[in-house]
Amino acid sequence: MAINLEKHVVYVPSLKQDMIPYAVVKEYLAQTIAETDESLKTLLDEVNNKGEEIQDALDNLEKGLR
Repeated sequence: MAINLEKHVVYVPSLKQDMIPYAVVKEYLAQTIAETDESLKTLLDEVNNKGEEIQDALDNLEKGLR
């Protein structure tokens, strides 16, 4: 699970803005990318498998029409 950035927000009076420390954001991004990469890999594998199933079905259909 990714870091909750809201817990790390700090108000910087000189800038009159809320800020999040760089190290926290860097870690958040690393975790998020790692989680996303794994999800994308799983989805791509599923799409490739379904593509192969579709190709097999089309090949069988073509054979049946001959």
